[in-house]
Amino acid sequence: MMNPQTFQEIFSTTIDYMVDRIYRNFTLQIVGNSFLSNPTTSPIFATVLVEYLLERMEEMGSNVERSNLYLKLFKLVFGSVSLFPAENEHMLRPHLHQIVNRFTTCPFNVYYVTHRLYGFEVL
Repeated sequence: MMNPQTFQEIFSTTIDYMVDRIYRNFTLQIVGNSFLSNPTTSPIFATVLVEYLLERMEEMGSNVERSNLYLKLFKLVFGSVSLFPAENEHMLRPHLHQIVNRFTTCPFNVYYVTHRLYGFEVL
């Protein structure tokens, strides 16, 4: 297995490319799933992915296809918390306030997130 610092350095610099490839071919999301389901790489990859997604929150709602992808990736990260609660909950905690604030600043995002992540509509 690769050194965790090396893994983080590689994916911190290539996450944009990876997400773009997943956008063009969604079956590549299996790579991200693999990283998130491995106890060694999960907290590192989840951190890199959450930071990437938070930087692109402003794009949510302007491009429906990208928004769908970003929400699916958020859902994968949230799902990884149930696989490795100790490691990934600790990783997610510092970002949770920012995630909630950014999703709730726009009425479209509140609807979109609750509908896509939880499967129900806000009245």
